Amino acid sequence: MKKTGVITKTVLQYSTNLPDETIGELKKIALDYNKVRNYVYSRYSGINSLNKLIPGYTVLNEMRYCGLRQQLNLPVVYYELAIFDALRDIKSMWSNLKNRIAALVKQNENLTQDDRIYLFTVLNYPSVFNAIVLRKEYEMPKNTVGLQLDVKRLNNLLCRYVRKYKQISKVDKKCVFAVSPNGYKYYGKGLIGFVGRIPRKRIMVELKDNDVHTRQLRVFVEEDHIKIYAPVDVEVKQHTDYINTVYLHIGFGNMLTSSDGNVYGKDFNKLVNTETDRLRIKNIERYKSYKAYSAAVENNSKAKSSRIKANNLGKKKYFLQKKNKYAKMTTFINSEINRMLKEEKPCTVVIAKAVAPKKADNTMSKYSREKLNRSFGGYIRKRLTQKCAENGVAIIEVSPKDISSICSSCGKSGKKQNSFFICGSCGTKTDKYINAALNIKNKYLSKENI
Repeated sequence: MKKTGVITKTVLQYSTNLPDETIGELKKIALDYNKVRNYVYSRYSGINSLNKLIPGYTVLNEMRYCGLRQQLNLPVVYYELAIFDALRDIKSMWSNLKNRIAALVKQNENLTQDDRIYLFTVLNYPSVFNAIVLRKEYEMPKNTVGLQLDVKRLNNLLCRYVRKYKQISKVDKKCVFAVSPNGYKYYGKGLIGFVGRIPRKRIMVELKDNDVHTRQLRVFVEEDHIKIYAPVDVEVKQHTDYINTVYLHIGFGNMLTSSDGNVYGKDFNKLVNTETDRLRIKNIERYKSYKAYSAAVENNSKAKSSRIKANNLGKKKYFLQKKNKYAKMTTFINSEINRMLKEEKPCTVVIAKAVAPKKADNTMSKYSREKLNRSFGGYIRKRLTQKCAENGVAIIEVSPKDISSICSSCGKSGKKQNSFFICGSCGTKTDKYINAALNIKNKYLSKENI
């Protein structure tokens, strides 16, 4: 096995249980960090700040002299990263808005093909988009010259979409902050010191390991400890015996199914559904407790309301169990991907491209919506991509069109019945996941829609 190239991955570092005073100091930093982000959201999320977002140094200079840092007494190593965190979120908000507008343009039956070309072009040219939204003059993009357009009407439509669908960024409730390398120092023997508010006095934290990092860290403050997310560079492993091309279908029932019929993560849906059922029953019980508590408060029954609140409404155990079950499922996913790589020995993995996630609608039962929301498809793809990169395995994606609805033998439409795919044309009856994996193989070998 050789090593060649470098990729970046994120590793976790945990502290030991910390004193309340240390946790309190770190939580105050996280709170003020979020105050800075919220201030940036409120001041720079509007259309008038569009031209300030890239590269963002205009915003940084304005924030340096607005007085907020002095008011919060927040060290620079946290303050400036909070600003860039907020700017990143605002940029993502505008990017998501443009994607939504593009989808609306596709669905709008009142638009001609020329209208759509113009609007898609505008969405892809930030300077033109910004000028239209800010009602300023701009130069028409070259590929829109000569089109039959009512530019004023289309620009007004674009501005209406922006006003209607633009969302306001907001900070999450997690106690988290980022810190640059200038803001922390490792002292050996599992000890790290973070810059505090008092000059030349660091907040000392004892870690469970002796690892040392040199890049920007993201710190999550829990009730009695902290988690540190650190990016590290790792060398890519090149396995000389990894020579196969493997065609995989990513499913909800069986996690990974190869075209040869090998299954990794068999009956993964049962693991997910068991936890969904547990949470459903638990939430029903908690709802009854909340109703009983509300009734006791209304009836001025202090003893009963206090007893219910003390014994039934706590969330610490609830969230701890939920976290542990989630960790169990992610461990299962990672171990099965590792097993696939070890047994299949691929140099190339071929999968279908991800399709837009299906949205829960009012026709679905509440239980079905809960199962849909707990789908791990995105996480499986993320971990498969990461582990393939670490092992020098190439990933190729083919079009997902019809891979589950046509027969891998004759290419005609068929139907799924329980765990089987049945073709009405040639009579083939096979496992539905194997059929999908074989369709991925057929598309790749025919170079269709790669």
